[in-house]
Amino acid sequence: MRRFQIFLAALMMTALAGCGADSGNPRQTNGDATDTTTTNPDVTGDFTGDQDVITGCPGVDDPGGDADGDGLINGIEDRNANCVFEPLLGETDPADEDTDDDRIKDGDEDINGNGIYEPEKGEFDPNNSDSNGNGVPDGQEPGALICTGDLLDAIVATPAQFSGSNMAMPKGYTINQHQAAAAATFTNNADGSFGFIVKTDATSSNAEQENSQSLVKVAQAGNLPTVTFSKLFKTPEDPPLWDKLQFIPQDLRVTGVRAQIVFSYGAGSPNASSATKDPATLRDQIVSAISGQAVTTGESAAACDRIRVYWIAQLRGDNSLITSGILTCATNFDANEALQFAYEDLLSGTIVAPGNYNPVDFKCEDMIPQSEAGKVDFLWVIDNSGSMADEQNNVAVTAQKFMQTLAASEVDWRLGVTTTESYGIAGGLPLGTPLDHDELLDQATGLRGVGFLTPTDVDATALFTQYVTFDQGCLKTDSNGTPIAPEDSNVCGFGWEEGLESGAVVLERTLIETRASHKLRADSKRIVIWVSDEEVQAVKLDNKIDSIGSSDPRWPGIIGGYISRYKALSAIGFAIVGDVGNEFGGVCQGLPATGSAIVGAQYGQSYVEVANATEGAVGIICNDDLQDTIDAIIRVAIAMASEYQLVGYPISSSIRVAVDGHVIPRSHTSGWNYDVTTNSIVFFGVNITLESRISVAYLMWVRQDG
Repeated sequence: MRRFQIFLAALMMTALAGCGADSGNPRQTNGDATDTTTTNPDVTGDFTGDQDVITGCPGVDDPGGDADGDGLINGIEDRNANCVFEPLLGETDPADEDTDDDRIKDGDEDINGNGIYEPEKGEFDPNNSDSNGNGVPDGQEPGALICTGDLLDAIVATPAQFSGSNMAMPKGYTINQHQAAAAATFTNNADGSFGFIVKTDATSSNAEQENSQSLVKVAQAGNLPTVTFSKLFKTPEDPPLWDKLQFIPQDLRVTGVRAQIVFSYGAGSPNASSATKDPATLRDQIVSAISGQAVTTGESAAACDRIRVYWIAQLRGDNSLITSGILTCATNFDANEALQFAYEDLLSGTIVAPGNYNPVDFKCEDMIPQSEAGKVDFLWVIDNSGSMADEQNNVAVTAQKFMQTLAASEVDWRLGVTTTESYGIAGGLPLGTPLDHDELLDQATGLRGVGFLTPTDVDATALFTQYVTFDQGCLKTDSNGTPIAPEDSNVCGFGWEEGLESGAVVLERTLIETRASHKLRADSKRIVIWVSDEEVQAVKLDNKIDSIGSSDPRWPGIIGGYISRYKALSAIGFAIVGDVGNEFGGVCQGLPATGSAIVGAQYGQSYVEVANATEGAVGIICNDDLQDTIDAIIRVAIAMASEYQLVGYPISSSIRVAVDGHVIPRSHTSGWNYDVTTNSIVFFGVNITLESRISVAYLMWVRQDG
């Protein structure tokens, strides 16, 4: 029996407002339809006038039962318990599962079973076969497939009381509460997932700082994390959305950090002292480190040398930091797309709410097909100094998957590559050094090769790889004359890396360029991706070649200038750079003055600050496998071009999507996914035309204490 119906029956038995009471809002959210119908007292021909005697009086004899099996209890359908079907009072027929004969059960039209027709949420009227008056029977509306009563049973409310939280979990998880640690652990043995949620008291209002302290505790306890992707957020991400979104209470608006993390074990790894680790044991150790209280669940799993973690830290208004994560062996994660979505749902933060919230509200909305795909122009700014050969190759390894993800998306993309010395095209190189050593670099725009690659370039993957890794005739040697990279590697830059300046110069030049192949589109989203193992050099500071640092009094003005410049260009920055180093919980070793290109990286703080300030994200270059980092970046970038923004703020694990009479699966290649950054549905490989009919249904959190 649907949740809360017996309670609602007692509450509603004498109510007069019913499923026929029209709020004046259409079911559609696009404004194309107008609902002018309140009731349809004889739409089916199965009763006369405005009332019929009900056979058997189920509303009187068994108000909590469901005589017709339609999902609405008898006491809701015959609300005044007089054994008479009175549609003008908003009643439905407790002896007929489909009162209006529109081929949708009454309980699937009145989704929450409260006896009130709520078109603003997306319900159909069980007393009207054409609820919105658009000439299309309700049973043929696209939402009829997914806007049904069992939406409320799609997920399970899972209290984590000692962390002051409630979680909207898929079925199959068991949960253990840990009072001393202010935590809970949850496990799904069927898919090998081990999760946690822990509450700590924040010492500041800086979510990034608070999250970093948690990661340092984990590292100091003997498990060094590699953060492959990290994004600061504010919920909702874009402050203007706060005014547009419906149904998002103030205390669900938090700041925090989303991170994808890898714990690697075995020879040559950050945790070389252990060959493997059991993810259940690692989960317990993480909770113990963050909380300062020993947590041992006794659960175990097969050990592995690479454990993948999706992690989110949410700083609430009551100054509590809620950190939650979910772990599994990387091989298990990589092979199971359904598992990946469960991890993405936790990473979104939408499945976690304060403990006084329950996932009991819903929304069904129709969406307008877009006339054209969203446009995204990418600019990769690649460090081409002597230490970068391995890192460039790591980027190149991801090129095929990168292009495949772009091709599957509904995005009109273009992609350009430049280097960290392309600022020289604006005359900024020190000592008058020429740029003509780089034969691929266009001296007018700074783009390498033919300019922007497009979906029509059949060799786009090979060209992207070439632009990242190749510089004809380059042979870089160390002070002893020993080559530090293979010949023709893209490492013959001058060593005065100015990635922030180079990216800005190239965007400015391509914005005014007249050649179509080198011109930045005026109406595109702009994504800049910096890849560097060194901090920005201070070439433009009084012509001195000298690294700047955050302690330099000029730092705030310089970084603030770049932030303003990129925002003026409507560009969002993503940084793949060195992290804070071992002593602060990172994995990067320091970069030596000479030697192999394999070793170390400087902390790219300037890149990190500009990326965060422009609503971008950060990945770590020291990770030998950049696939996770670049996958995360490309998905965020694709979502930014999506035009299918939701009206409500969903619990992402509950979302359902239908297109043209078919339920569409959640998929990275042939279906849909949800992006919390833009609060939108993103389609991959789905044929959507201007005539398509798109519907989305989902649950939302509701405060229960008033």
